[in-house]
Amino acid sequence: MGLAPPGAGSLSDLSPLRLYYLAASGEQTGLLTFQLVDRTIQVQFRKGNPENISSSHPEDSIGEFFRMQKLLTEAQLAQAEAALPKFDNDLVGALFGLGLLNPGNAFANLAEHALSVLLTAFLAETGSFTYEDAGFTQLKVQPLGNRWAVLTDAVRRIPLPEIKRRLKNHLDLPFATSEGRLQTKDLPLTPREARAASHLNGAHSLGHLARTFPQDSDNLHRLVFMFHHVELISLPDAPPSAPEPATLVAAAPKPENRVARASNAPPAVVSPQGNSQPAALSPPGNSRPAAVSPPGNSQRAAVSPPGNSQLPGISQPAANPPARAPARAVAAPPMLTPSRGTTVAPAPPTLTPSRGAAVPPKIDSGLRTPPSLTSSSRGPAPAVAPTPNISNAAAAEVEQLRAIAKKMREDNYFQVLGISPGADANAVRLAYIKMAKLYHPDTHQAVASSEVAKLKEEIFTLIGQAQRVLSNDRSRTNYKEIIEGEEGGEEMLPLAQVLVAEETFERGRNLVKAKRFPEAVKMLDEAIGGSADVAEFYAWRGYAKFFSVEDKKRAHAEATKDLQTAIQKSQHCASAYYFLGQVAKLTGDNKTALSHFRKAVEIKPDHIDAKREVRLLTKK
Repeated sequence: MGLAPPGAGSLSDLSPLRLYYLAASGEQTGLLTFQLVDRTIQVQFRKGNPENISSSHPEDSIGEFFRMQKLLTEAQLAQAEAALPKFDNDLVGALFGLGLLNPGNAFANLAEHALSVLLTAFLAETGSFTYEDAGFTQLKVQPLGNRWAVLTDAVRRIPLPEIKRRLKNHLDLPFATSEGRLQTKDLPLTPREARAASHLNGAHSLGHLARTFPQDSDNLHRLVFMFHHVELISLPDAPPSAPEPATLVAAAPKPENRVARASNAPPAVVSPQGNSQPAALSPPGNSRPAAVSPPGNSQRAAVSPPGNSQLPGISQPAANPPARAPARAVAAPPMLTPSRGTTVAPAPPTLTPSRGAAVPPKIDSGLRTPPSLTSSSRGPAPAVAPTPNISNAAAAEVEQLRAIAKKMREDNYFQVLGISPGADANAVRLAYIKMAKLYHPDTHQAVASSEVAKLKEEIFTLIGQAQRVLSNDRSRTNYKEIIEGEEGGEEMLPLAQVLVAEETFERGRNLVKAKRFPEAVKMLDEAIGGSADVAEFYAWRGYAKFFSVEDKKRAHAEATKDLQTAIQKSQHCASAYYFLGQVAKLTGDNKTALSHFRKAVEIKPDHIDAKREVRLLTKK
């Protein structure tokens, strides 16, 4: 068990997101309480996993959430509340017991409600917190799924302008990668997020990366924000910003106005001035959550240094609060939609079992059209009649999908996407989009069998794995080297093995650049153990060996052996020729060094270091 959150403190010193990370990564069993200005939010953990998230604010109640989702009527909610004493004051139990809510359909909606409450907590920047270890009074248990899936989903819902505001003072400052209790592979990242995460190696600032990879800019901002809170990167100190203009504070509504609107406004997020604003997630097409100030509306505070995980506060926009009074229209429609800012493939209208919610079988299609929540259960009967007409077509579809899944399991990633090994990143993207439209799990009909959904999910996973590896130029080149050689290609390495080897290689390369050669050799040994056919791995290890072995004669021999192995595996490995040139130059053989440098430039005309060496040696 790791370090637990402090027993009490201020959210100005430790952010709610960092506190969640401490409890989750520490495998804690306890109760984390956030005391905000207008509500108290509690997160119950058991062995690091969140089991219940609740709020004291009336607008955050389960009953109000179901009513706004149009899964309950006012009369049904009143009926359940009147029966609370019979169900130990458990509203959800009362809804189930009275037959007003279908348990099978409700779990995904309960998880959605918990995420909306957790998002309110993550956005808070003022208030206090307490943490009670095991032994507190047990709350109602509602398992929400994997701890990191819950955290990642909540961070995806934070509006991107808000994230950019909190990071704006760090755009051009370098950050450092760090080793915490969590690893990147533990986070359920989408292929695009994983691609963006591969750029976060500590060599460049966020601003530089966003300009270099504009297609990944949004994901880079979101990942840096999240990685900072979970101790995967460390942000440096930033110069303090100018103080908030006094006029903005003066423009804030009076507390009594907030109280007066509490009965007809959506859940609120507290601003530093004590005001509350709607925090409900809008459906597509609606305005962004009112809790976020428009960019440029006021001067913002700076991001905290690494030791202070709390990022700057959300400023209150100088707008007329009553203009937002008709907030009921902001409520999500019956079909739940993902929040803006996520970069995942089109999500299903509601949460699916992948969130970790305990959804019984055959639930996935039940939430697409919310059932009529009455005490009777007459709905399923009409669906029995068409079944004989569907079975033949469904059986044929199952057989076809089985054949496709079997073939994809045997194919390499290029074959999975139906592209040639010479395809570029754009071709990979187009192929992925085309196949995702065919095999996304949400494309199956509501009347289809559960096996159709399962097979499509498997196929879509294979497609996503292929896209994740092939969308990045360097990983695509390395993977191509792995399958080159024998006709038809070699057996495809597992995705996890390829990605772990790539990640390990990046660490080894960074250690070489930092001149920590013995550590680099060990890291590159590990990378080669995971993927032994990538020429680049041997090239960098050979160069590191030259500096890490004290006996220079033996160092020269071992380095040359690795560098020649790299060339044997790929005649187009420019780094191998460049390092051979460096070894020759350092041993006094400038003629051989010049030949190797020229070969590196021939293979890679934009190799700046090799071109500089050629220029220097030809001047002598």
